[in-house]
Amino acid sequence: MHVILPFPAGGGVDAAGRILAQKLSDSLGKPFVIENRSGANGNIGTEAAARSTSDGSTLLSRRDS
Repeated sequence: MHVILPFPAGGGVDAAGRILAQKLSDSLGKPFVIENRSGANGNIGTEAAARSTSDGSTLLSRRDS
């Protein structure tokens, strides 16, 4: 399972995404891989999530301003 974070590592979105991924991993018993895809105000990571396979194994973590 993948979690795409469309912002740089070390920020608030990264910390929250890693906490979420750990909780999901503990609950579901499956490993989650964090992938930071920053740039273009979140559009690069969002595009990566949109282009991922539609099998339900990719999550996109985003923030609302």
